[in-house]
Amino acid sequence: MATEELFLVRDRMGVKPLFYYPTADGVLFGSEPKAILAHPWVRPRVNKDGLREILVLAKNPEVTVYAGMHEVRPGQVVRVNRNGITKRRYWALTTREHWVAFFFLLLAGLPILGNPTHAQAVALFEAFYRSGALVFGGGHVVLPLLRLQLPDTDLAT
Repeated sequence: MATEELFLVRDRMGVKPLFYYPTADGVLFGSEPKAILAHPWVRPRVNKDGLREILVLAKNPEVTVYAGMHEVRPGQVVRVNRNGITKRRYWALTTREHWVAFFFLLLAGLPILGNPTHAQAVALFEAFYRSGALVFGGGHVVLPLLRLQLPDTDLAT
């Protein structure tokens, strides 16, 4: 039996982007906004949320620059059928406070350990760890904890 459903599933870490644009007849989707904007039904309009997205330094989940276009969040399933569009998280990164403490201990402790000993292995590990911390650790480790500690405001919505 055909269910006439479309499932848009994004990888759990958000490495590969996925965008969609609801229409009266269904949904357009692609891995880049330009794939959707190439369709003749779509008019590239920027609304106030899109303008806000251009001006802020941090990206807001699901928000795009273009009015009507959405981004599938990492670890999310978007289900499209005749009843409409529903979203569900199938995976979420959980951060344990002891891991964050260990992360910062390594971030601060490796340079101290590497300087007096001049150990080449420690210096190499520290360089790779700091690079990885900047690229991967910032958003995936620190931001979920900050979200728990900060009061809920309407500034980002």
